[in-house]
Amino acid sequence: MKKSTKNRLDNVLMWLRILEDRNFNTIEALGAFIPTMDHMDNITIKNKDAKHILLAHYDVVGIFVTHKDEDGLKFDTIGTSVAQLADKTFVNQRTGKEANVVLNSAHLRDGHEEVKITELTLLSEDAEVGDFLVYKPYSLKIGDTLIRPYLDNNISVALALAFGDKAEVVLTSQEEVGCSGAKGVKLSDGIKDVLVLDSAFDVDSVGLDDALITKRYHSGLKLKGGDGLVLGVNGRCTKSLVEELKEELSENDIKHQLLVTNIVAPTDIEELQTRFVDKRFGFIGIPAKGLHGARENIRISDLIEAIKLLEAVLC
Repeated sequence: MKKSTKNRLDNVLMWLRILEDRNFNTIEALGAFIPTMDHMDNITIKNKDAKHILLAHYDVVGIFVTHKDEDGLKFDTIGTSVAQLADKTFVNQRTGKEANVVLNSAHLRDGHEEVKITELTLLSEDAEVGDFLVYKPYSLKIGDTLIRPYLDNNISVALALAFGDKAEVVLTSQEEVGCSGAKGVKLSDGIKDVLVLDSAFDVDSVGLDDALITKRYHSGLKLKGGDGLVLGVNGRCTKSLVEELKEELSENDIKHQLLVTNIVAPTDIEELQTRFVDKRFGFIGIPAKGLHGARENIRISDLIEAIKLLEAVLC
C-alpha cells in the first residue's frame, strides 16, 4: 500500500472515531472544518480549489421519542425494524446517557387461534419527547472486517472528510426517510462532477435471500464484501463520468464490482439528478453487511480500493 493511501485510510478511521465520540452527532464532530448548515440540515464544507463534490448522507437510523402515556415512553423507529432494535443498548444524543429497548412478547387466544403480540419498550430514566436515540458505539476489527454501528453511512462521511482538502464536501440529511435533504440541498454552480458515496448491500446483508436480492438488483448481480468497491453504472449515473471512472479503475488496477441496475429504494442520487441537470453524477459504494443493525460490517480492503480511486480522481 502506498504511503499516501495508508495516510488516507488512517484519516478515515480517525473520522469514524470522532463521529462515535460525538454519539454520531455529525455537526458537532466537524470542529476541524468550517461547515455551514442549511434549513434542511444539510452540511456543506466549501473548498475554493475543488473540481469535484463528494456527497454522502449523514443521517442515521434510530429511535425518536414521540409521546408518553400511562404505559411509559412511546417512540417511532427511523430506518430500521423491530427485530434490529430489540434488546439493544442505545445512547440519547441529547444527554449522552444509555437506554435499552426490550422486546416483550405475549401469546393471546383469539377464538381457536393463538396470536403472538410483540411490543417494544424503551427503558430510560432521562429520555423526553423529541429525543433521538442511537445505537451505543461499538467497534471491533477481525482480520479484514471492520464491525461498527452506522457504517451506513458514516464510512462514506468519513471517506469524504478524509478528502476534504481535495474536494467540496456535502453531507445530506434525511436520506433514510425519503431523501428530504437532497430535495433542498444547494450544490456549487462552478463544480460539474458530483461523486455520491454510500453503502451498498452485501449479498448476505440483513439475511436477504437470493430471491429478494434478485428482485432488488434486477440483473441478479450480487455485490459481495471483499470483491472491491462498487461503481454505479446504472441509469442513475452519468455515462461520460462513469466511463472516466472505469478508465481510472483500469489504469490503477483497482479492484471493483459494478452495480448495473437500479435498486428499489430511493437514494439521494436519484433526487439530485432531477434537480441538477447540468451536473454529472457518479456512485461509489462499499459493500456492507447487517445494514441498519447495531453490528454493521465492511471489509477494510474494499475501503482501501475506494481510497485508491478517489486518490486517482482527486489528487
